[in-house]
Amino acid sequence: MILNYLKTAIRRILRNKSISMINILGLSLGMAVTFVILIFVFHELSYDNYHKKKDRIYRVLQENRRIDMTMTHTPYSMAEVLKEEYPEIEQTARVFGLFNTQVMKEQQFIEETYFFCVDKELFDILSLPLINGDPKEILNEPNDVVLTESIARKYFGNLNIVGKELVIRNAGDEIRLNVSGVMEDVPVNSTFKADFLVPIDLGLSRYNKIVKSSNKQEFSREYIRDSWENGLFMTYVLTDRPVAPQSFEDKFRDLEKKYLDEPGKKFYHLQPLDDIYFHSGDIFSSYSVKGDLTEVYVFSIIAFLVLVIACINYILLSTSQAMNRSYEVGIRKISGAGKKHLFRQVLTESFIITLIALPLSLILIEQFRPLLTRFLEKDFIQYGMLDWKMLISFAVVIFILSYLPGAFIMRYYSKISPVMAVSRNYSPVSSGAKVQKTLIAVQFVIFLVLVSASLGIYKQIRFTRNHELGFKPEHIIILPISGDHSIKPAFSGFKNALLSHNQIRHVSAAMWVPPTNSRMGMEVSKPGNPEERISLAGLYVERDFVETMGIQLAKGNSFAAYGQDPEKMVIINEAAMQKLGLEDPIGKELWPGKIVGVMKDFHYHSFRRKIPPMMLIAGNHMTRHVLIKITGKDTKAVISFIRDQYGHFSETGNFSYSFMGEHFDEIYKPERKLVSLVTIFSIIAIVIAAMGLLGLTIFTTQRRTKEIAIRKVNGARTVHVMRMLSGNYLKLILVAALIAVPLAYWVLQRWLQNFAYQTDISWWIFVISAILAIFITLVTVGFQTYRAASANPAESLRYE
Repeated sequence: MILNYLKTAIRRILRNKSISMINILGLSLGMAVTFVILIFVFHELSYDNYHKKKDRIYRVLQENRRIDMTMTHTPYSMAEVLKEEYPEIEQTARVFGLFNTQVMKEQQFIEETYFFCVDKELFDILSLPLINGDPKEILNEPNDVVLTESIARKYFGNLNIVGKELVIRNAGDEIRLNVSGVMEDVPVNSTFKADFLVPIDLGLSRYNKIVKSSNKQEFSREYIRDSWENGLFMTYVLTDRPVAPQSFEDKFRDLEKKYLDEPGKKFYHLQPLDDIYFHSGDIFSSYSVKGDLTEVYVFSIIAFLVLVIACINYILLSTSQAMNRSYEVGIRKISGAGKKHLFRQVLTESFIITLIALPLSLILIEQFRPLLTRFLEKDFIQYGMLDWKMLISFAVVIFILSYLPGAFIMRYYSKISPVMAVSRNYSPVSSGAKVQKTLIAVQFVIFLVLVSASLGIYKQIRFTRNHELGFKPEHIIILPISGDHSIKPAFSGFKNALLSHNQIRHVSAAMWVPPTNSRMGMEVSKPGNPEERISLAGLYVERDFVETMGIQLAKGNSFAAYGQDPEKMVIINEAAMQKLGLEDPIGKELWPGKIVGVMKDFHYHSFRRKIPPMMLIAGNHMTRHVLIKITGKDTKAVISFIRDQYGHFSETGNFSYSFMGEHFDEIYKPERKLVSLVTIFSIIAIVIAAMGLLGLTIFTTQRRTKEIAIRKVNGARTVHVMRMLSGNYLKLILVAALIAVPLAYWVLQRWLQNFAYQTDISWWIFVISAILAIFITLVTVGFQTYRAASANPAESLRYE
């Protein structure tokens, strides 16, 4: 019996080659998109799952209410105190980033990003398997280092390197390290990325050179060990059993009262390892990778919608064929075939089509894999990481694509009367047309929502690029100098050398460069009321920052009006003036000096955040970036000149630059990526839907050949017949638009809530979406309807 089902199914597929091909292509596209999104979603959900003790791993967060910021920074002593005072804590480990470190290879220094100082106990908490080296001997000495496998091969060419020397440069000093171990590469789905691990003691000895204080305080080793007010250490915690983070709140309150100078201003919390990737969006951290749960939800919805369109496409074509198979079904029923036998036959055909489409979908995925990896900036399609959950999901998709169309087709077959079906004048049930129209309308709704969402997201991106920023980012070159400690002492000479070029207008420096997610919160006393404390965002800048950035002043002067080296001066923005409650702030005392100017509000952060009350602080000791304003003429020659001057003043010679406009591209990359992906999936969805419309139009014109011929004989013109055949589709687009517009509006409104400054949702977004749907529909069905409408009626009626 099964063999008979297979033979019949293959015979039908070969008999209807064009429709079968449309079905297979539509399903392969739908499966490829769905599989890719499923792989991406499972990859995102798998972060940190590889740790063997993941259910017992936490990290400590600091909620600083003085500056309204939550961060991963904790004091050095936190790890020791937690382990000593709370028996349920089995192990603790500190992590400190040794940023801006270069590693020597063949007498040249290479910048490395993932360089960390850690407690040896980190290997007992996280799963960091050693390939080479003794676990008891690693990181015992201050200058020990553990490398990952790929880094070992990069710098030594092999893994047999225990005892060999590695030379690094940090904060202008060369340091010789001894390789004590080699560990496996940290998996791509890890929130903690590390290539080099050195003892925490090395971090203590480098702390004072790396970290700069706003009040120029010296950070001695003893001070960092004992202080609970300063510390940039991330603390991992391993408990003896899984605990609820809330259960530790009272213990942290006791700890705060015991060790903090001002309890009630800082609060500590436990964050489970499982929450780090998706629930750290508002947490300031220099040490961990963050994910976007909204992105996972959006992609999951898109996968579902594409799967629905693929199913509808298959159902439309299959049900159209089913109408022409009524005679066959009638004969089978008369011959004794029951519903079960008919369903098995239909399911066999559906399953074969799906199985043919499956390898095509995998070929598509593999072909576009490099493009997807570059676009999403992560190699998430790794077949070695396919687990049983993912394979079950694939099987479910295949089952849905096989079973659902089969179940739908059986609705038609169950209504066919065997006696009527074999009669000459029998026509298929009329309810099929209603179902088809409903399914087509659903496809149009999905398409209109996806296109409207794409246009709305694109409009917001345009809004962020074209909206008044409050400064002029054009033609500003950025030089990072946080890793080059020779430039800052020689900044005055470097600046004068640059200004000697006639195409360079201004030179300055700043702690951070807009737009940025970084911020420094400061709690200051309100002028005239020292008891009242106000939280402001602070930014250390060089004297010519206002002129270089083109920031407008509302009151007072810029730092440039106060000599070459202004100190103890601040410029506040209008938001800060309002928060401080000052009508005439010029000359008022505000830490660390006095207010000399009021600047108009400018967007220092992205448009997701409101412009905060902030102040610019004159001071070059905290700056990390050089800003160079050029005329925009002969840019290549100017950059070459800047590179030469940098070489004269820098001891490292590691010159790199970017334009401020590139920073905007970087910070809004998630939105640009989202609009591109939604657009791509919209195109794929409409291609699949268009295939279904084309196949349906072919069947419709074939079934109505006689009707069309009679209408032509009775005087109907070609244009009237085309209008009759395509008019139903246009009506369905109108109905779909009535449903899609409020739905798309709601989706866009929800998404725009992520931005403090939003564009409006314009009417033309929905009009363009509808026009595009009409255009694609007319192009898809136009040729087939014209061909049917212009056919010779005599040929159609010759055999009637």
